[in-house]
Amino acid sequence: MEINFLWYLVIGVSEIKDFQNVCKSVAVALKTGYRSFECNPICEREENFGLVLQELLPKFNLKRCDVFIIGKLHPKNYGENTEKAFWQTCRNLKTDYLDAYLMQWPGGYNEDPDNDVNLIIRLETWKEMIKLKKNGRVRNIGVCNFDIKHLEDFKSLELDVPAINQVEFHPRCPQKNLLNYCKENNILLQATSFKNTFHPLLLSDDTIRFVGNKINKTSAQVLLKWILNKGVAVIPQSINPKDIINNYLLYDFFLEKPEMDSIDSITKREKYLMNPSIVF
Repeated sequence: MEINFLWYLVIGVSEIKDFQNVCKSVAVALKTGYRSFECNPICEREENFGLVLQELLPKFNLKRCDVFIIGKLHPKNYGENTEKAFWQTCRNLKTDYLDAYLMQWPGGYNEDPDNDVNLIIRLETWKEMIKLKKNGRVRNIGVCNFDIKHLEDFKSLELDVPAINQVEFHPRCPQKNLLNYCKENNILLQATSFKNTFHPLLLSDDTIRFVGNKINKTSAQVLLKWILNKGVAVIPQSINPKDIINNYLLYDFFLEKPEMDSIDSITKREKYLMNPSIVF
């Protein structure tokens, strides 16, 4: 699997609820240079984003093939409903294919996390995802919030490994073992975004703020750069035009070894999203 540069800087529109804000954010993103987008599997949000892209791409002299769109499969549509949900997402997004399609969670919909039925549902769904790829409907298939044990389930049955694994990843949740595993198995790790790219407690972390002040960059820019330096893709998310632009400007500065080491030395461990390790 050849990893495209476009995969490393993706703008998230998952948390933007109304059409006008989606339109404003995507317009700023396209003008700034973003070409990759991630959307939440909520019908109205997919529809809004699809309409916005349909309207804006011609204005920027762009075609569908110039942008990279990541869609997601909600757990309620796992199993035999996978293909149906995929085509609904395509209709919502006004496209006949996706660049990447991701399972949103390792467990089944409303299933107890420790129920072994989660494994059955996960494998059944992944086989349906593989069919979509083999039929040329989606170019890359992946997952979200999968731990090593979940990924090993695929390998044990000699199934295709995901191209992407989107997880919580930041200095307080560095996931070293998972990162190494994904690198060894040619799986791109993507850092899940929060509503405003990062949790407020991360943005206000003393070490992050110190490094930011030292190099005259925002806390969000420091965190995004740290993640990229780890070989992990980022998905900044905001409706603030200034933040959208700043979050894109990550290649005009460096985090040298002292700054990286300083951030690596953060010892506090904290997860702000649901913990997938509890899923059987």
